[in-house]
Amino acid sequence: MGGGKKRKMKRFMVRIKKMKKMNSRALGLTNKFVESFCEIACKNFQGVFMQDQIPIHLLKKKNATFIVNLLYHGNLGHFVSVVLRPKKILLIDSLGFSLNDPHLQHFFSKSSRRVYSNKTPIQHFFSNQCGLYCILFCMHYDDCKKSSLSHGLKFHRDPDKLKKNDVLCSVYISRKINKL
Repeated sequence: MGGGKKRKMKRFMVRIKKMKKMNSRALGLTNKFVESFCEIACKNFQGVFMQDQIPIHLLKKKNATFIVNLLYHGNLGHFVSVVLRPKKILLIDSLGFSLNDPHLQHFFSKSSRRVYSNKTPIQHFFSNQCGLYCILFCMHYDDCKKSSLSHGLKFHRDPDKLKKNDVLCSVYISRKINKL
């Protein structure tokens, strides 16, 4: 990654750290922020889309990542990551329950690929860091040749320790930025 991009990524990380210090539940990441970050960090990233506006042409991609905001256009919501591979689709929800979304089900029904999703949460229910988890997943699967849900990232699964995963997520993102 060139010097300009690396400086921009470091500015993103400073902004994320400032947001975390403010520790406000109402303070989450916007679609624009998440998209800007991933456009720099991920070569196969396709964008951030509202659940009712996912472009169907994305299903033609063999290797790609994108993020879906699970509220309707114009609202803030919960982010989930989608990883497209030649024979499968990974839906990664840090809260572990988005496969029930009718818009995602309709979108996935247009593909012959099998959809895999996680059922176990890695984000605490009261955390507002789903955008960071999605950034991490897009960065991870962008440079990861394997496409299993459990490959390479280790998070706490114990419900009493889920709050610690926000810190782990930031550490993983920092490490990935340093490798760029």
